Amino acid sequence: MVHLHSVLLLILYSFAPISVAENADQKLIYSARMAMLNAGDLTLQYVENGSAFEVLGRFKTSKSLSKYYTWNGVFVSKARRVDERITTDAYLTISSSSDDPIRLVVYTPDEVRVLDDNQEEVESRDIPKGSDLISALFFVQGCYDQPYVNDGEDHYPIKLKTSWTSRVNMGLGFYEGEVINCRYRVADRKGRRRTVEVAMANTEVGWRAVRVQIKIPMLPDPVLRLRWPVGTSS
Repeated sequence: MVHLHSVLLLILYSFAPISVAENADQKLIYSARMAMLNAGDLTLQYVENGSAFEVLGRFKTSKSLSKYYTWNGVFVSKARRVDERITTDAYLTISSSSDDPIRLVVYTPDEVRVLDDNQEEVESRDIPKGSDLISALFFVQGCYDQPYVNDGEDHYPIKLKTSWTSRVNMGLGFYEGEVINCRYRVADRKGRRRTVEVAMANTEVGWRAVRVQIKIPMLPDPVLRLRWPVGTSS
């Protein structure tokens, strides 16, 4: 049987080098909406060292959306850019949702370990294919062109269907400027295909996703918009 202190030691051992919150170069805040409903905020704290970078992310569901579904979580990604491609070296997620009261996912260079409330022991899994979702879709230069993305636990086929340039103006307090729009088709765990559109901008702080929209049949599309200007350490 696994004990909570053992899991915490595993997490601290795997991610001891990460100190993103204290050393973040940038703090990106994305406002999430579904139609007129405020869904919550996604906060990404980012630090870069040469070709390597680390991201600490937090998402908290709003009270309005919590009436229907809740997902709150913290995740950390360690990744690097190699020949303009992104490779994930380590990934951690600690989350709670309407489906899983507590769920831990630890991705290391050797294996993936998963624990949730329904398990008495840590489950080991193979390393998923592709880069982690946050690194791949929020920090890539232009559009992501690899065949898979992952959430640290499972991988998902992804294909860039088309891309085009335009200018976005999302209103006061949000990013405005030229972007490359990347339209992807992504399959989920159940094999259902979703269209995801990401607007990438070459901003003064680097390539960043400034708008993300997930198209879901029969439901309002979740949309993330980057608040501007971005907080920096300077």
